[in-house]
Amino acid sequence: MNYFRHMLLIGGLIALISPPAFSAPTDGEGDAPANAYHHDRRGDDEAAPSKNAYTLVSQLGQPVNGPSAEESFLFPRGVAVDPKNGWVYVTDTGHGRIRIFKDGVLLREWGREGRADGEFRNPSGVTIGADGLIYVSDTGNSRIQVFTPEGKWVRKWGGFGHGPGSLNAPMMGIAIDAKGDVYVADTYNHRIQKFDATGKWLATWGKKGSGRGEFLRPFALTVGQDGNIYVSDTDNARVQKFTGDGRFLTQWGGLGIGKGNLAYPKGIVTDSKGHVYVAIDSGSPHIDKFDSNGRWLESGGFGGGDGSAEFKHPEGLAMDAAGRIYVADSYNQRIQVLGSDIHPIAQWGKKACGTSFCFPSSVALGPDGSLYVSDDLNNRILKFDSGGKPLAHWGGRGRGEGQFTFPQDVKVDSQGFVYVADTYNNRIQKFSSDGRFVGQWGHLGTGPGEFQLPGGIAVNSKGILYVADSWNGRIQMFDSAGKWLGVWGKRGYADDEMIYPWDIAVDAEDQLYILDKCLNRVQIFTPGGVFRGIVGQRGHRVDSDTGRPLRPAGVALDRQGFVYLTDTIHNQIQIFDGQDELLSSWGGNGDDRDRLFHPTRLALDPAGEVYVVDTNHHRIEKFAPSKKQASARPLESEIHP
Repeated sequence: MNYFRHMLLIGGLIALISPPAFSAPTDGEGDAPANAYHHDRRGDDEAAPSKNAYTLVSQLGQPVNGPSAEESFLFPRGVAVDPKNGWVYVTDTGHGRIRIFKDGVLLREWGREGRADGEFRNPSGVTIGADGLIYVSDTGNSRIQVFTPEGKWVRKWGGFGHGPGSLNAPMMGIAIDAKGDVYVADTYNHRIQKFDATGKWLATWGKKGSGRGEFLRPFALTVGQDGNIYVSDTDNARVQKFTGDGRFLTQWGGLGIGKGNLAYPKGIVTDSKGHVYVAIDSGSPHIDKFDSNGRWLESGGFGGGDGSAEFKHPEGLAMDAAGRIYVADSYNQRIQVLGSDIHPIAQWGKKACGTSFCFPSSVALGPDGSLYVSDDLNNRILKFDSGGKPLAHWGGRGRGEGQFTFPQDVKVDSQGFVYVADTYNNRIQKFSSDGRFVGQWGHLGTGPGEFQLPGGIAVNSKGILYVADSWNGRIQMFDSAGKWLGVWGKRGYADDEMIYPWDIAVDAEDQLYILDKCLNRVQIFTPGGVFRGIVGQRGHRVDSDTGRPLRPAGVALDRQGFVYLTDTIHNQIQIFDGQDELLSSWGGNGDDRDRLFHPTRLALDPAGEVYVVDTNHHRIEKFAPSKKQASARPLESEIHP
């Protein structure tokens, strides 16, 4: 059975499984990270959150059902091909390991989650030196590690910092020239660094900005046959070309959806003829092909799907000696192989999902206490009562009314109407509380009422709907029927600007808290878009001892106005006050029931209980202030439709 048919079968089987109700945890309380500190800004009768402030009380969904971790990927990001033997090296980022394949057959693997030599925290980029050694960008540890092909650790360099030789979360960008010198895209320092093969620092160029030779989160780079360096300058929506010593040569791209535009370029690779291939992770993800001076030649693989030559977050690119292109199709949990004409040849990899959800993306509470979950890869919305008993589910993959393509957010208004960010269909859909289709609006574009990957939704007390138009870097406003009311937001790094707005929360005064996934911060705006302040403005930190979120994905508020953020790198929930002071954090890496693995969105109920979308564990976890005890009675475990 080929992979595509296998995925269709698995998806159909999962859709027939009705989710289990919340179950009480059997483990004890989880430990909060030691770095949490207490900064009391509440009244005398109500303390601010502090260390060990929250306890897991129940859980909805169980982890993996289907292929085991040994058979599957979990967000593959980097890919490299050894020209001598055709071995394909893949960074299996979510599992914290390197995997080696030959013609799609697993040969060996190494690595595990951690900070020690040979361990990884979110490994991203991988490349192969002329000496046969394997170089890995260990993103969460802000370092480069070097191994033999058998996985024996050789050396490391880097470490978190901003000076020469230090790194700040280097992503996919690692490449080696003919002399053996190593180029690293130092992503969150917004620069390129050059080292020799032993890790000795040689040069640095670039700074944060949008001018020639400046960068905004460079994601990937490659060395061409001509010895020049091609950089995916991701948040500037362009490719920049340099000599090996950093002299600027040319650039091309621009934000947009037309031919030659580069909305969110990621992986990049060149062939023996000097052609440049770029993975575009936009509202319609695809691969673009250019000549060495940036003239657009052709595109392939359009569509944010899981079919052959379709992609969901394509990231790493590599090329073998025969000119075949290898794509790390990250959210489809697979490697795709394309010809030089960008047509599909082969693919491999398996997707492991939970018994109830497949990478859930959001959670929301209705006015009656019911719970709604957007189930990303199952392309559906599920409704539960407050105890976790399934009440309804609807959706299915497609573009028709009531169908979804990777929905990323769900919100409920005071009347019980349900709004869904149907992200990869670039629209908003509205439903009754039991899933009856009411209406829809939006399509791919940059004009009023048009979207590029709408990521988040919020509804204020007046029923106005705010949409985070993520790839367009703006906020759009609608009434409850979808009538366009206005737009605001400007792309940039200034206090009142945004790059990638993703989630939105609304406080009691209808102020908006906009989470920017790129800038690692939450901006506060009035309902009309006037800037008021920032939470998490000292972001971009890698070391969890700083207490700063590296990659927040969700924001929520409690009744006192404290800000709750999910930290997807350190797998924590972090709580800030209005003065940008960290009050508390809990969670941490691991598979125990009180631990988290890539937490994304979250929601709070009136009692202060926190519902966390524990995405990579395929479950929703419910935490309560520690004064509340976990229920000793398991709730209903499963109900079938």
